[in-house]
Amino acid sequence: MARIAVITFGSRGDVQPFVAVGAELQRRGHAVTMLASLDQSAFVERCGLGAKLYPFDTRAALEGPRGQAMLADGRLLAFLRLLREETERQADQVLPVIVDIARGADVLLVHPLMTSYAMALDDGRRVVHLFTSPIARTRAYSSPLFGGPRLGPFNLWSHDLVTMLGWRTSRPFAKRTAALAGVPFVDENCFTRAERLRTPSLHIVSPALLPRPADLPEHHVFCGDTRFGPTERARVGEGGIDPALLAFLDAGPPPVFFGFGSMPVRDPAATLALVDEVSRALEVRALVGAGWSAMPPGPQHDGRTFVVGAFDHDTVLPRCRAAVHHGGTGTTHAALRAGLPAVVCSFLVDQPFWAAQLKRHGVGALVPFPKLSAPRLVAALLPLLADEVKRRAEALGAALWKEDGVAVAVRHIEAFAAARAGS
Repeated sequence: MARIAVITFGSRGDVQPFVAVGAELQRRGHAVTMLASLDQSAFVERCGLGAKLYPFDTRAALEGPRGQAMLADGRLLAFLRLLREETERQADQVLPVIVDIARGADVLLVHPLMTSYAMALDDGRRVVHLFTSPIARTRAYSSPLFGGPRLGPFNLWSHDLVTMLGWRTSRPFAKRTAALAGVPFVDENCFTRAERLRTPSLHIVSPALLPRPADLPEHHVFCGDTRFGPTERARVGEGGIDPALLAFLDAGPPPVFFGFGSMPVRDPAATLALVDEVSRALEVRALVGAGWSAMPPGPQHDGRTFVVGAFDHDTVLPRCRAAVHHGGTGTTHAALRAGLPAVVCSFLVDQPFWAAQLKRHGVGALVPFPKLSAPRLVAALLPLLADEVKRRAEALGAALWKEDGVAVAVRHIEAFAAARAGS
C-alpha cells in the first residue's frame, strides 16, 4: 500500500475533492496524510484523515481588507498579489510543514497552487495533480483563470500567460522550499516541467459539462463529477435535513437557492434585502446558503426566505427550482447535478469560466457580483425559470449522476503508485 501526502490549499470547495479522494484511498488501505490550513483542519479530521496543520486561515484572509479588495477587483493579478502577500507573511511557518508532510511519501497529490513547492522537493516524479478546474494548455478555450472568454487563436497564449504569472509568483517560495529540503533548486517553470515529465493531471470536471479537449496529452484525465458521499457528510455534521428547513421546503413551491459559498459578502444585510426584492419581483420563495457570510439562520421576510448554514447539497438542492451562486466549480457541479439552471454572480478567477459553460448549454447566465443589482438579477433569472430550461438542466444533471470522479481519480493514483513501486 502506498503512503500518500495530500498537499492542498484554499476554501472548502478547493479542499473537498481532495478529502473525497483521500478518504477513498484510505478505505482502500493506503496511508493518507493531508496538509490542512487552520480553517479546514476540523473538516479534514472529521472525515477521518490525518492532518498536518499549517498556520494559514483562508477564511480570515478573504474576510480581511486585502481579501475584500481582491474580491472586489476580481482579476487574476489581484488574486496572485494576495496569494504572494499571504505566502510571504507566513512562509517561515508554512514551508517547513510542506517539506515535512512530503518526507517519506510515495505519492504527492497536489493542488495546482501548490505545484511549485511539490516540484521543488525532489525530481518532481512523485507528483500527481488534482485540478478542480481544467488548467491545461489547449486551443479549445482560454485559461479558466483568465476569466473565461474564448480568445480563438490566443487561447494558447492565455494558458502560457497564466503559467508565467503563476511561476513568477511562486518561484521565490519554491527556491526556499528546496533549500529547506536540502535539495538543488531546479530553476525551471514548475508547470512547464510538469508537462515535460508528463505528470498525471486528474481534472475533477464533468465531461458532460465540459468535454475533454482533443488536443490534450494523455496524462490529462477528465475524471468526472465528484460527489461528497453520505458517510463524509454525516461525519462533518451535514447529514439529513434540519427539521426547520424541511418544514420550510414542505410549506410551499420549490424555492430559488441563493448562495455565495466561501466568498464572504461585504454587506450581508444588503444581500438579504436584494434577495427579498428579487424573490418578490419573480414571485418565488428563497433559500439562502449563508456560507462564509454572516447571515442570521432561519426564516426571514415573513417566512418567504430561509437562511441555512452548512447543509447537504445533494439532499436539499434537488428540492429547489433554480440557483444563484458564485460559480465555484464545486457549487456549479452540485447545482447542475440537482438539475438547477443557475445565474453565476462571479467574484474572481475561474468563476466566469463556469458561467460560460452553463450559458453554452443554455442553462445559465452571468452577472458579476460587483455589478449585481436587483433589476439585473431579475432579468438574468427570469428566463431560467422556464420549463424547457429546467428540463435541459435536469438532463445534464442526470449525466453528472452517472459519473464517479472519485473512482476514476483513485484508479489513476493507484496505477501511478504501483508503477513507481515497480520502477
